[in-house]
Amino acid sequence: MRRFFIVISGVLSLLFNECTTEKEQDSSYFEGAWNAEWFLKDKEIHSMFSPEEITMHGQVFFKEDMTVEITAYGFEGCVFAADTATNTLRYEFQDTLLNLVNSDKEVIFSYQVKEKLPDKITLLLMEDIQLTLYR
Repeated sequence: MRRFFIVISGVLSLLFNECTTEKEQDSSYFEGAWNAEWFLKDKEIHSMFSPEEITMHGQVFFKEDMTVEITAYGFEGCVFAADTATNTLRYEFQDTLLNLVNSDKEVIFSYQVKEKLPDKITLLLMEDIQLTLYR
């Protein structure tokens, strides 16, 4: 019986270490400065606005301390924002989600990670907004 508990403890330990390693890998993969492009994927919106109006550019900087600085270059006529906006949030990973969290520990945005390449990350917010990060 004692041997059984030792084996189970070892297996659980390996599983928890693997989960931690994956989160650490995600964190270090995202770290650094990225160019950003937000784009509305909803095809119905495409007929009402020009491609320029449903696209917004910016920069996203993931820091080692699990904070992220986001600068979005809004403009007059842009469906996302009429002016440049800057925000600093915390980020965390949950399975295939990248959560952006405010100082009250509330999830503000929850992006689904769709693609991770060495120089490009594709994220999806609410099935409608695609955020592409590229270096």
